[in-house]
Amino acid sequence: MPPAGWIWEESIAEGKWSALALEPVIVPVTYGLANGVWYKVKQGMRGLLVHDRKGAPVVFLICQPATRYYQVMTRSDWMPALVGEVI
Repeated sequence: MPPAGWIWEESIAEGKWSALALEPVIVPVTYGLANGVWYKVKQGMRGLLVHDRKGAPVVFLICQPATRYYQVMTRSDWMPALVGEVI
């Protein structure tokens, strides 16, 4: 499993996590926080549910390259995959 709480969308498409039983989930959030900047989220963030070695559920957020607007707003090169919207 990844050491951080996120997974690159590109690596999922490449099949790098195919050995794990991943289940797509929607994380019901109304706000996000990146580098001290809060922003509104309309429908939630996309994630993947996997079980660790002890069988406990763990959710990883899916991330993708930041849009220009998001990058300027948060000074981050990546952003979470949002449901039904792009910032």
